[in-house]
Amino acid sequence: MNVKYFKILLLLLGLSTGHSTLFATHIIGGEILYECLGNEMYEITMKIYRDCATGQACFDSDPNCPFNAGIGSVSIFRGSTLETTAVLDAPIITEIEAKISNPCLRPPANVCVEEGIYKFRVSLATIDVPYTISYQRCCRNRTILNIQSPGAVGGTYTTTITPLAQQACNSSPEFIDFPPIIICNNEDINFDHSAIDIDGDSLVYSLCTPFVGANTVNPAPERAEPPPYDGVTYIGNFSITNPVLAERPGMRIDAATGLITGIPSLLGQYVVGICVEAYKDGELMNVIQRDFQFNVGECVPLVKADVEETELRVQNDQEIFYIRICGLDGTLVNESTERFNIRNQNWGIDFPLGRVQSNEWNFEDITFPGIGTYDGILILNEGFPCNDTALIQIEVLPDLTPDFSFEYDICEIEPVSFTDRSTSAISPAAITDWIWDFGNMDTIFNEQQFNYQYDTSGNFPVSLTVKDINDCEETITQTVSYFPVPEEILLGALEDRGCEPVAVTFTNLSNLLSREYTIDWDFGDGNTGTGLSPTHLYETPGIYDIAVSIISPDGCTTDTLWEELITILQSPVADFSFSPMIVSNFNPTVDFTDQSQNARNLLWDFNDLGTSEELNPSFNFIQSGLNPVLLEVTSDNGCTDTTLQYVEVLPEIRYTLPNAFTPNGDGTNDTFFGKGNIEDATSFQMTVWNRYGESIFETTDPNQGWNGRKNNEGQLAPNGVYVVVVNFTNFRGEAFTQTGYISLVR
Repeated sequence: MNVKYFKILLLLLGLSTGHSTLFATHIIGGEILYECLGNEMYEITMKIYRDCATGQACFDSDPNCPFNAGIGSVSIFRGSTLETTAVLDAPIITEIEAKISNPCLRPPANVCVEEGIYKFRVSLATIDVPYTISYQRCCRNRTILNIQSPGAVGGTYTTTITPLAQQACNSSPEFIDFPPIIICNNEDINFDHSAIDIDGDSLVYSLCTPFVGANTVNPAPERAEPPPYDGVTYIGNFSITNPVLAERPGMRIDAATGLITGIPSLLGQYVVGICVEAYKDGELMNVIQRDFQFNVGECVPLVKADVEETELRVQNDQEIFYIRICGLDGTLVNESTERFNIRNQNWGIDFPLGRVQSNEWNFEDITFPGIGTYDGILILNEGFPCNDTALIQIEVLPDLTPDFSFEYDICEIEPVSFTDRSTSAISPAAITDWIWDFGNMDTIFNEQQFNYQYDTSGNFPVSLTVKDINDCEETITQTVSYFPVPEEILLGALEDRGCEPVAVTFTNLSNLLSREYTIDWDFGDGNTGTGLSPTHLYETPGIYDIAVSIISPDGCTTDTLWEELITILQSPVADFSFSPMIVSNFNPTVDFTDQSQNARNLLWDFNDLGTSEELNPSFNFIQSGLNPVLLEVTSDNGCTDTTLQYVEVLPEIRYTLPNAFTPNGDGTNDTFFGKGNIEDATSFQMTVWNRYGESIFETTDPNQGWNGRKNNEGQLAPNGVYVVVVNFTNFRGEAFTQTGYISLVR
């Protein structure tokens, strides 16, 4: 082939990642078309369809791909010999709208398909062999039902320019519409899959076999394999002419019009091939094949008639909403959807004397003329598009009336006696089941008279559900107010003996008592309280009786007295004094004097410095600042008390400057230091100046002295008198400055 001109305009939707290691399992179809522009010039259009719901890979050459899509290519063969490859530029991507033929259905929301279009021009010399343009990618979706190993095989998207088409400068037909991305299960397809042909050729449509291409070893080949290509392998009862499981006669395409019909009957994904052959004067010019994945899903009706039923039945292939009503009065409940799409609703029930009707949402307060079976109907959107009908069968059965009585002593902790008093219009023996719910997660079955003991108090909604031989079921609920009073309150473990002050909690252990009761307490020391488990603080020594009175919500009363229940012991009072009140690190001795009351044993704790059991100890404090002193005293009855005070030790600073030193290296008085206690000083600075006002030594370390050299490193300073200035801040934050004169003598 003589390639005179080769330029790619890339406009492809749906290509896989050209050189990516990702398998392009998003590819769901494709087709390649061509148009003869004259002078042996052709414009090639390749359309690839991508399942964008998977998000696993991108189109070839897509600059917006988050996975760094590779550069794709299309192979051009002369006969079966590779002539060249066309590198693809970035595609134009369009999302395909999910259209269905029935306007009263809404497609599933989880289907997403994009179309990618690549275009390029190529000059082809007219020859007597066909040109084949091919693109291959792997893999198809693993969930496809009708072919073998779909997750391991890809597709070949190809077109052939026959010698006859070359000679006549003939163009291929082009499908008018996108392929159907969703087909509604159990609904007519009726999809127009026709094409147009700019040359006016006669078109013939058929179902054909899609081609396989690429594999998991080489999912994105840079060059396609040469023709001819193998078709996919169908499994089970699937075939070229039966690619989708559908009701008889199955899925069909009209050879003359391209109309696809059928009623799919199995949810899933299917690979389908659609071919259109173009004939001129009875001779085949070309064949265009569309390979596409048909998605059969459950479409949601915009309007669906539905009634609250006892049972859904099927008669003569029609759904019947069977409703059982016990007694002559009843209501039909409308559960139709989607309510915002429903313009009107019309109910009808056939009575012996004519039809009774209602146009309300629910058909309420119906009184039937007698026991028997009645046919009914619910019509939605009558006279408007997207209407629907529900057929109803109502069986009116004899009335069933649930009832029960109960007796109990409202003040005593005794069982409640329940008695069933339900009746049936059939006969007393018609009731078969009794289900009691006592409002406390407890139930009893098939008892008509019995005693039931509650272990807690409260207002209990007791329900009785009865059933009869017709499966009629009715429920009645009554409230049992169960608030008996116990003979006495059961108290949990409490602090019944202690040293003043004592907080005592009276813990109620009775499950029957609750916040609904009025509970009054007398704590025996002149104070009172209320509630289930009060806490009271005893501050005075003594022995106390405890009394409680209880009033139930029903007015029942009881009271309890505990004699000499609480014993409160007298506690000692710890106290001491000391002198002097403030000491210094130079005079650190403090004398302590015990001033406690009712104390027998004493223990002095001087923090980390030591302890003493003396009555009036003395103690030396070695740490400046506030020193805690704790005194713990114990009385004869074992009660204790503590008190804490602080002794302040002032860190006095005493600092002097010598007036001479002799830095001659004899080991005696060779270095000049200040003398004294400045451990608690901060911001220390000492400077030495000669008589010319020059600083010859400076330090911020009080332990560093001057050795008689400039900055302790330079030349020897001459004999003479020098000025010393010392600055620091004492423990109170006060600035201190001391100036002196020193004589340097060698």
